[in-house]
Amino acid sequence: MKQGSVRAQIRQLCCMGLAAETLMPRLLPMLRQLVPAESAGFFWVDSSGAMQNLYAERMLSANKMQLYFDHFYEGGEFDFKRSFQKRAQAKRDVATLVMDSNFQHSAYYNEILRDLDAHHVLHGIVRGSNQALGQALGQISLYRPTKSMCFTAANEAELQSVLHYVSHAIAAPVSKIVDGNKDGANSESAAAMLDTADDAVLLVTREGALMHASEVGRRLLIQAVDGTFSPTAMQTSGEAISHLLKQLVSQLLRDPVALPVCSQNSRWGRIALRAYSMEREGSSGGNTGSNADAPIAIRITRQEPMLLRFAHAMQTLDLSPQVQETALHLAHGRTNGEIAEKMNVSVNTVSSHIKFLFAKLGTHGRAETVHNILAQHVT
Repeated sequence: MKQGSVRAQIRQLCCMGLAAETLMPRLLPMLRQLVPAESAGFFWVDSSGAMQNLYAERMLSANKMQLYFDHFYEGGEFDFKRSFQKRAQAKRDVATLVMDSNFQHSAYYNEILRDLDAHHVLHGIVRGSNQALGQALGQISLYRPTKSMCFTAANEAELQSVLHYVSHAIAAPVSKIVDGNKDGANSESAAAMLDTADDAVLLVTREGALMHASEVGRRLLIQAVDGTFSPTAMQTSGEAISHLLKQLVSQLLRDPVALPVCSQNSRWGRIALRAYSMEREGSSGGNTGSNADAPIAIRITRQEPMLLRFAHAMQTLDLSPQVQETALHLAHGRTNGEIAEKMNVSVNTVSSHIKFLFAKLGTHGRAETVHNILAQHVT
């Protein structure tokens, strides 16, 4: 995909009015298309530069994250707040971190960054509405492994070119997804939540205590209780997770046939939890014998707004930025007149873009066009 199209998609994603946490799993891969990198992360900060939350494509394990917060986050050579303030006060918002030989022998590099395969790092400070003087809202970090090339001045310029879009996504209030259903498009479809690849199975005791969870499962549990990944939130999230699991297990034990489903709406999207009994088939309800100790399996899945999946699917199509934006408005359920007003173009121009979409996809209506784009396979 051409760089201009990538920038256009980043702008479109950032203008959807979604919670930044919901947006980030789709936004970071787009940033890595603009600036090639192995992985990326975003760190939210408060007015003092203290970390309030984070999302990374490669998250540290729970043990490593606790190690980071306990030994590296505050104090010492790699104090997060002090390092962030230094970057935020610099004249340039984008900079490359150079790993010299001394840094590579530090405990921070070997205990934390090596696990993330983060040898070359490109930072971008995201500010409020006034880019020159605005308060720092967070930081984008792009990572490359040891054998990759260093980030270049051209890479820095590319990241700089989209920081104001990311700023809009971080600072703008969350808006409703759907404007209406005036033109025959299905507004309920536009507001639908679809499963993502974030999926795990947990094992829980009959008292609701967590027995086993992968790192993905642990992350999803924190997201399910609208938790944050920050130094001060670990204990609070743990208590909320315990309450959620006990509640779900209690529902299953009261009615084993119902297979309870719990959907948690959070800043990260919607987290769906489904409980299943692991008793042997033909048992008498698990009240006698070994079945009384049979664990409960809980499948946990993160769901995202349909519009995010739609925007992702459009990457497979050779569409101009204007046609991409028109298609997104179609998925919203907007009329030609509303699209023309949003895009500041004529209604005839909108009609031309829609006819192009119909011809390219071999479709004969808006709903069919949206469905066909969603059906595109994207890795």
